[in-house]
Amino acid sequence: MSLTKKEERLIRFAEKGGNDATLILLDNLEEIESKLEQITESFTEQIKELKDRVSPSSQEIKAVLEQTAIMMDRFSSVERLKGDRGELGDKGERGIDGTDGYTPIKNIDYFDGKDGKAGESTKGERGDMGKDGSPDTAEQIANKLNTLSEVIEQNTIKGLKDTFEKIRASMGGMRQGSFGGVLSVGVRVETPVGIVDGINTAFTAFKSPKYIVSDGITYFENNGYTIAGKSLTLTVPPSQYIRSFY
Repeated sequence: MSLTKKEERLIRFAEKGGNDATLILLDNLEEIESKLEQITESFTEQIKELKDRVSPSSQEIKAVLEQTAIMMDRFSSVERLKGDRGELGDKGERGIDGTDGYTPIKNIDYFDGKDGKAGESTKGERGDMGKDGSPDTAEQIANKLNTLSEVIEQNTIKGLKDTFEKIRASMGGMRQGSFGGVLSVGVRVETPVGIVDGINTAFTAFKSPKYIVSDGITYFENNGYTIAGKSLTLTVPPSQYIRSFY
């Protein structure tokens, strides 16, 4: 489908980046050209009619009319040239600022939440007063035990019975008879005085021991320890505990 001159011009103008204002101007120009073409066509028709009415003898008038018709044809076929793009207009003034938005009102547009209910605290009854502890240190308690003349039962000292069982298992049948006699009639136990830290080997025993148990291992005199008066010197320093059995 062929395009009109107006459509062709609009396409060429759009390709060159024309704006709206220029499009309006071009549209007005097209309207003027259309009216001009209508006038030209009407004038050409009138000339043609006048030419047909002229007698053959009026050759000069006829020639003038023909020349005029040729000029009108040339004028109507001339391509209208597009003018240069006009300068940009001045920047418009800034618009009026908009009104502020609506600020919500408390207790009308919105409401605060209700306060939470205070929790209840329940205080339990006071317990009974505990008994006063012994003011003695472990060393003082050991000294008091060592001064007893009565036999201390195995169950009196925590873990003592288990220690004897370990000694019995480690000794096997060795001295079974004499050891069994000691267990059957009870045994006196002393905790030698000294620092148990895996480094110290010097301790003090108020009773001459028959044997010593250190960290679960049983030692006898000159076979794990030596004694001079009340001073004990162990071959291996205890790191957990030491007990003297006499």
